[in-house]
Amino acid sequence: GLMPETYSDIRKQWARYYFGGMDIAMHHLRSTIFGRNYLTVWQKTDYALGGLINLGAVFMIFNTLGMVVTSLTYSLLRIFHPELSGEMFYLFIIFSNWLIIYNCYQVFRMFLISLTFRLVHHAPWLEAINGAISFQSLITTQAKAAVRALSQQKQPFMKTPKGQKQQHKKVDLKPILLEITLSLLLAIALILLWMTVPSRTEIAGYMLLGIWKIFVYGSTIQRALQPSR
Repeated sequence: GLMPETYSDIRKQWARYYFGGMDIAMHHLRSTIFGRNYLTVWQKTDYALGGLINLGAVFMIFNTLGMVVTSLTYSLLRIFHPELSGEMFYLFIIFSNWLIIYNCYQVFRMFLISLTFRLVHHAPWLEAINGAISFQSLITTQAKAAVRALSQQKQPFMKTPKGQKQQHKKVDLKPILLEITLSLLLAIALILLWMTVPSRTEIAGYMLLGIWKIFVYGSTIQRALQPSR
């Protein structure tokens, strides 16, 4: 199997994979998973998870927007209406604890991917972690593909170029505008929160997970801007 030689081509390839899995789970549920056929239970489970797991990427985007909205809301209340911020802080803590559970799963998932590269492909730890970061950087690609499938858009089959001589291209920021926007919004929200919150120890976990999200979106930006090799 040949690898695509640029990150943009990898994103196009995986967008096709993610869309296909979601499309099967949505439109062929009866024939593949619930129908009488020759598929084993494990194969049916693979078909189902191949689509449904994409919803986790969509959830992460909404999760990030939720962090931005709640952080900014609390910070602005703290600045302009401190008398209203007391009750809001307890709601904020409840919300942040719920986010921590989900994001701990994301961190653990990245560790498992690294471990898989290490044990199955016998890659050095540094290379295994680097591979997991590359895989994690496709989460916005996964979310976009899932939204296209959910909105019942058609996905034309695009052949991924492989083994071709790559020409130097100008940096195009349009494909990573979502990642840049989410990173900036989250960074601003976390800085304001850190400056206005009364108890920093209570939100330490929340801050770490916000930084983790910036790292995930930043990995997409870094991979998209790096030169082709």
